[in-house]
Amino acid sequence: KLVLARVDASMIPLMGFLRVNFTEKHWLVPYVGVGTGFEWLTFQVTDYEAQQTGTATYANLAWEGWVGLGIRLGSTLRVNGERNFA
Repeated sequence: KLVLARVDASMIPLMGFLRVNFTEKHWLVPYVGVGTGFEWLTFQVTDYEAQQTGTATYANLAWEGWVGLGIRLGSTLRVNGERNFA
């Protein structure tokens, strides 16, 4: 096994979100949510053949939205399924 290069990536997200449950009275609980924030992505690259290393950092605004449906299994337990939009 010959390794010519290696890339390591690290992402740091900082996000706040708001989720609204439409009802808590029934066993099916529909909800929607939205989140926004900022994220940083850092790459660390090593090229063993050329004997060079480098780093690159990207930063950008981030957002996410989702809709979902929860099934209540008890008074404090619920299983959720959701669809994300980003």
